[in-house]
Amino acid sequence: MKTINLILYNDRISPEGIFDGGVQGDDSVTQIIAVMDETLVPTVSADEQLKVRVEAVNGSGEFYSSEFLPIDNNTVVFSIPREISSGGGLATLNFVCSVMENGVQKRVKYSQQIRVKFKTSAEYYGSQYLNSMSSALEELYNYREWLKKLDPNDVVAEKIVRVEQKIAELETALQNYSSEMTSLLENKVDKQNNKGLSTNDYTNADKELVQTITNKANTNDVNDALENKVDKIPGKGLSTNDYTSIDKMMVDTISGKANVITVNEQLAKKQDKLTAGTNITIEGNVISA
Repeated sequence: MKTINLILYNDRISPEGIFDGGVQGDDSVTQIIAVMDETLVPTVSADEQLKVRVEAVNGSGEFYSSEFLPIDNNTVVFSIPREISSGGGLATLNFVCSVMENGVQKRVKYSQQIRVKFKTSAEYYGSQYLNSMSSALEELYNYREWLKKLDPNDVVAEKIVRVEQKIAELETALQNYSSEMTSLLENKVDKQNNKGLSTNDYTNADKELVQTITNKANTNDVNDALENKVDKIPGKGLSTNDYTSIDKMMVDTISGKANVITVNEQLAKKQDKLTAGTNITIEGNVISA
């Protein structure tokens, strides 16, 4: 198991820097042992108890919170779970110390932060391979120098030749591996939280164009305005005198519909009807008063 040893002080963590968390996706393979400085451990009442939990944001921007961890001799032990390592890249871990009473958190006393980096399998084992090759070369260099200090003879000379050949093979392999890794990395982009690759490239030119737009419409304002609109239809407009379906049915029941203008013209040619009575007589087609 890989171990990260820390000392938590009031204002810092020692050692500082970015810690190696191992391989992306590992579960409880890396263990953090955090020893708290005595000044960090406050005096609590008999009814109170100190507990620590770990809050983390992994390399993919996902949040994780552990259960409360016990403090034993001012020491907290935390095994990094897959929820943190699976994001790869750089994760941020906060050690949050809380005062508990009857199993309920009363207050947070302090929080200390560290950063842990997780490598892909290729990165992790590749770096191990490079380290082992470099160590082997260093041993061969030292062995060659030791041989050269011996009294020269055929056996020593033959060993030096074999060592030189092995050194050349390892140097070539190391150079080829480094070139291969460099080529692979040229086709990669740095991982960033909450970002991914896209075929819809938002270029600097696009950004400059967007920034030139003034009086940008607010989506909510536009939607509210559209709710107070009706679809436009050629030849029609809004009216307060609504012609309803019932009105149309009543009109449809009228048969022999008269033209208003024609009726008015005909009525203009007519005399109001007279009725016989005082001082008026009607005989045939003759009216007299």
